[in-house]
Amino acid sequence: MPFHFTKHYICTSLLCYAIPPKQSFTYYHDLTTYATKPIKAGDELYEDFGQHYYSARAQGGASSAATGPPTNDSMDGSVDSIKDDLTKKDKAGGFLSGLWGVVQDSPVGSFAPKVFQKLSDDLDTATADNATPSAPKFVSKGTTHHEPEWLAENGRCLDNIRSAESNLEGAGRGAFATRPLAAGEVIGPAPLVHITDRSLLDIREPLPPSSDDMSEGALLSDTVVGKQLLLNYCFGHNASTMLLCNVGVGTGYINHASTRSDSDGLEPNAEFRWSSQAGLHNASWLEMTPDELDNERSLGLMLEYVATRDIEPGEEILIDYGREWEEAWEEHLAKWKPQPGSDNFREAADLNEELMGEQILTIAEQYDYPYPATVETSCYYHYVPRTDEEEDASENGADASSPRIVRREWQPGMETDGTNLRACRILNRFEHENGVEEYTVRVLNNDETHHDALVPDDERLVVTKMPRHAIVFTDRMYTTDQHLPNAFRHEVMIPDEIMPESWRNKHL
Repeated sequence: MPFHFTKHYICTSLLCYAIPPKQSFTYYHDLTTYATKPIKAGDELYEDFGQHYYSARAQGGASSAATGPPTNDSMDGSVDSIKDDLTKKDKAGGFLSGLWGVVQDSPVGSFAPKVFQKLSDDLDTATADNATPSAPKFVSKGTTHHEPEWLAENGRCLDNIRSAESNLEGAGRGAFATRPLAAGEVIGPAPLVHITDRSLLDIREPLPPSSDDMSEGALLSDTVVGKQLLLNYCFGHNASTMLLCNVGVGTGYINHASTRSDSDGLEPNAEFRWSSQAGLHNASWLEMTPDELDNERSLGLMLEYVATRDIEPGEEILIDYGREWEEAWEEHLAKWKPQPGSDNFREAADLNEELMGEQILTIAEQYDYPYPATVETSCYYHYVPRTDEEEDASENGADASSPRIVRREWQPGMETDGTNLRACRILNRFEHENGVEEYTVRVLNNDETHHDALVPDDERLVVTKMPRHAIVFTDRMYTTDQHLPNAFRHEVMIPDEIMPESWRNKHL
């Protein structure tokens, strides 16, 4: 199932620099997933997370970086171990009832779909004889299936709301009811990523590049200059270091309306509470300390948005973000001033639209006609380590200790993978008789460049025959209006009455 991400602008770049609410929400939304084949009601959805997914999980401790994704032999052994455990559980009369927990706790928990596929091949008879109403059925290619009736009772509806421009001035997008919602009805779930140390969302001051191979801003100091925008989409409490970040479908668009002051004549019509849905929310985690929760690497907590009165179709869903949030917002508005130089601000997306198909200036030309300081040129290029032949053909630098110059030709198709986008410097431009332009560029490393694709320090990579459509402008790190020092950042407040005592680890 592929997806497409769209960036929508509520305002122009200049206005975003000059209007405080615009710096407080993301412009990226409408992430749309498309089916690649027919899907039956009740089928679980799977998506290809990309070639670096398993290695990234390994770096995070979910699997072994040394071994990578499991081989068929290693998975066979793991599945055999799981089968033994399940056989013991089956004596209690619930062969599949324990399947999810066993698989998730096993060494191959990260690769559950593959395990399901093998289990479905090996255990067809056991599945047919022992399946319980709450257990999923295994179908081809690792897909699991639940009957719609089971989902209606045990799942949560995700299409009670849709996003559109909010009725609140300057608030960006909002969430609107798609059908009548009765008082007390669950509007939508908010699965939560728990962050036990809120300093993880600190923005640190960029340092100068350590070498010519690094994009500007790729290295960071210890000086905190702000908070990540993600904080505005998280829940927190003044007495805790915990942050809970909402990854629910659409519920992140739900805006604030005050019960204490005027909100454009609007009032809250919903609130959030801990979910009562077993299997989707681990109530036992509410008794754990932040240190204990730091060892939990999966999603286990969920809030639910609930209607506090009857809501009509098309009505915007609003909640109260809390007194502390409201006071912080009012203080922000009172102190806010436009940033110096905001009249010269340009964003990469604007420049890409304005200069689409136009020539890109070389670094020599940019001395006289510089691009805005907030953007840089980036190129789509997939790097692989140099071969022995390239080693022999590479050119020495200024002296024996200088990096070697490796030359390659750009290959079609590199522009289709977003992970190939990286900073580059335009060295030369060639125009053929047919009007087609090609560029020679130097490819650099970004902070987000995957470790497998880093250009080594001892190499200067020069790529020739790069087409114009493989070169775009990107925003330099922390230069957009959303990263201004005076941009509003504050979590939604968890009410005292539902805040777990075990999470209160800050002395106020």
